Amino acid sequence: MIYLMIALVLLFILVPIISVLPSRRQRERMKMRQQAMAEGIAVQITTMEALAPAQQEGGRQRQVSRREVVGYRIQRPRPSNWRQAPKVDWCLRRAPQEQEQEQKQEQEQGNLTVVELPRAAMAEELLAFLEARVPGLPEDVEQVEERAYNLTVYWHEKQLGSERQVIDFLKECSELPAHREQPPGD
Repeated sequence: MIYLMIALVLLFILVPIISVLPSRRQRERMKMRQQAMAEGIAVQITTMEALAPAQQEGGRQRQVSRREVVGYRIQRPRPSNWRQAPKVDWCLRRAPQEQEQEQKQEQEQGNLTVVELPRAAMAEELLAFLEARVPGLPEDVEQVEERAYNLTVYWHEKQLGSERQVIDFLKECSELPAHREQPPGD
């Protein structure tokens, strides 16, 4: 009987200790984030709003749900005339699966839907880069955007090793000019 009590006490002590240890998946994600941070990428866990299917059949009404995603962010170097240059903020977002029919009719960039892309102000090199490289990003990428010279990829980090694609995308994209060349007279 005394051995049973000792075993129970040890069990009550060891179970909480073991339960706080990170799982294999958590260790993989930590490794991915550490690699990104070592290469100068800021990593932030955030939530994104996602449209959920309508609760009533036949209704066009959608509910907004929140999903947790990880944002990998790098800052683009600002040109010397950045205050006079036109604003170049853009966004590519994965459309919800229930909108596949509507998505086919919209303009697409790889597997992400163009939400905002000011082509008139953007450098041709950047546009060509986005057209070529966005389709090669991991399938769990939810959104790619640039806001105030910050390039961000929001994704779920589902596959170990796929962080290399995201890191390379961000670094290469940040090296490209954001704005079209303005003639000297403007």
